[in-house]
Amino acid sequence: MRIDDAEMLFLEIPFRLALSHGARSDRRSSDSVILRLRSRDHEGFGEAVVRDYVSGSLGTGEAFQRETGRIVGDLLRPLAGRDFTWREAESCLAALPCSAPALPLMCAVETALLACAVAERGAAGSPADPWSVLEREPLRQVVVYGGVLPFVSPEAARTYLPLCARLKLSNLKVKVGRDPAYNRGILALCREILGTEFDLRVDANAAWSLSSCAEHLDVCREHGVRLIEQPFPVSEGPAAGAALAAQGFSVMADEGVLTGSDVRSLAATGAAQALNLRLSKNGGLARVLALAAEAESNGLSYQMGCMVGETGVLSAMGRVAASLLPAPRYVEGSYDEMLLEENIVTPSFGFGPGGRAPIDRGNGMGYRVDAERLARFTRARIRP
Repeated sequence: MRIDDAEMLFLEIPFRLALSHGARSDRRSSDSVILRLRSRDHEGFGEAVVRDYVSGSLGTGEAFQRETGRIVGDLLRPLAGRDFTWREAESCLAALPCSAPALPLMCAVETALLACAVAERGAAGSPADPWSVLEREPLRQVVVYGGVLPFVSPEAARTYLPLCARLKLSNLKVKVGRDPAYNRGILALCREILGTEFDLRVDANAAWSLSSCAEHLDVCREHGVRLIEQPFPVSEGPAAGAALAAQGFSVMADEGVLTGSDVRSLAATGAAQALNLRLSKNGGLARVLALAAEAESNGLSYQMGCMVGETGVLSAMGRVAASLLPAPRYVEGSYDEMLLEENIVTPSFGFGPGGRAPIDRGNGMGYRVDAERLARFTRARIRP
């Protein structure tokens, strides 16, 4: 491989419905950053979803674009101007220092380089897909996804929940907020439509406070919910999570889980019993696999999560990750067709009945980027 050209594209793809994020404002469109690399006659695409409350701020507007360009340029520089193999690229990325705000962009760089390697392998006539380049066989041939109910009105939920029932999904994460009355109503609606035995968990996105916690926990008990994702801000510390565990609840940490030291700290303090690992948040496939191994060695479970607004580029990598993880408790993702008005890739990475989606071997990355759609949804371009 050789990096002959690199371009970053800043997207805006409308959502099918406006979403709120716990206590945060409505979000009406995807704002993914796409990295396009050219290696000889081949292209590879990577994707970053940057959230300041997850991995740290990179600024806004043009300042954000300049800073992301600077970081990607720094990540690519050790590989510039020379030929290299995928293994050399992989080792180079693993050795680079990467601050928390740069992790989503590391994900984009790793994914784009992997896609270039897959394309070159296919052009040489060898069976080509991410697993063949990674030289790792999938641990499962079918990935089983659960659902996520966004923070929406009860009216919107009445439209969404029957779809989960028709798809025969086995589990659902429900986004909840600060208002116990809303939370009680939305969980009651879930039970009404999905049944009393359905596997429900909630994600508070750090919207709860210690003073309101008791009422929220009563609502969860009432509706058979025992797993709570990120109930409090990371700054609340381990005591809050340990207090929930003492009452029979499991806490899944999200925003506070970026590195291996975070995993070890959560395990040592008892602040969480499970982790939400996400490709863009945690810096790509290699880092997610390493964090999962760290979690298991410290007695924690984990799920393969996703970022709101991912396109098919990250959905494809999420499926690869889910196929390689030894024991994901839940798998989220591949929601692009349901969430985005249009995708930038074909075919879709949706899933079928039961949340089941087979992995696709020998077919490159499993998608084609639609150049017309990519151009239509691009709001800015820069070269790192």
